[in-house]
This record gives sequence, structure tokens and C-alpha cells, in this order.
Amino acid sequence: MSVNTLTPGLYFIQSVATDRFIARPQNEDKSLLPKAVVQLPAGQKPESAWVVESLPGADDNSYILRIGGAPTAKVDDRLFAILIDGEPNPEVWKVTHPERNASNEFIVETNNSEAGWVIQDNSEDNDQILVKPLIVGKSFPPFYPPTEVFKFTPVHE
Repeated sequence: MSVNTLTPGLYFIQSVATDRFIARPQNEDKSLLPKAVVQLPAGQKPESAWVVESLPGADDNSYILRIGGAPTAKVDDRLFAILIDGEPNPEVWKVTHPERNASNEFIVETNNSEAGWVIQDNSEDNDQILVKPLIVGKSFPPFYPPTEVFKFTPVHE
């Protein structure tokens, strides 16, 4: 794996724009429906860490991302944890390091790069993470707005 490739393991994920943690809310319903993945209120820590799993045979940037034991997927342009296998299938996420950012900061895109994780503008507590086309600044190297960049902190730190 290259220097700026994410190593599989346990992480806390935070928005670079707001410094708030990304997780499942603590007060979600008890059904088996997909669970929203949100930006937690300021100062609130997540109940569980993210599990970053690499895929055998996939390129260095392809991962399954799990929160609260469940893989995540895009559903109607929003990020969800999927509790029932195959409803929908887990997304294979492409997690890449923007060259202009700190070494622990990444963008998270669908495997086909058509959309990525985005914090809503004027985001409030428990706003769900959007999965929509990313805005890329025309420069070399490319520039991504802070609302599209996420800090991955290993749990052991």
C-alpha cells in the first residue's frame, strides 16, 4: 500500500469542515431498516468505531466501511448502514487522499467515482451524510472543499 493509502483497521471519522464525528445516531429506531449515518452533535463521541476492510483482489483504495457492525451504502443520495444482507448491497467505497490535505484526510467516493460523501451546507446536529457528485477545484493537484473531506483517526491514537 502506498504512503497515503488507508490501512485497514478501526477508525473514528470526522468532518474536516466541522470537526464533528460521523456515525450512527445514538437514538435510532430498533427496526431492521437501513440506519442513517449522520454528523453527530458538537462534542458528542461515537458509540462505536468504523471498521475499514480492504477487499482481496481490489485496488489499494477500495474498501467496505462498517459502522455499528453494519456495512454502508448509498440509498437515495444519502449514507446508510445496512442491517440486512443484500438490501441494498454494501457499497465498495474508493477512499483516496487529496494531495493538498493532511495525511489522515480522505475523500470517500462510490467505486465508480460518480458520487462521494458530503456534509450538508449549514449542517446541523444529526444531519445525514449526503452521497452526491463531488465538487473538484480546477487546479493541480485538485482541490476539494472541506465539506467533502474526512479525517480518519486510528482508534489506537
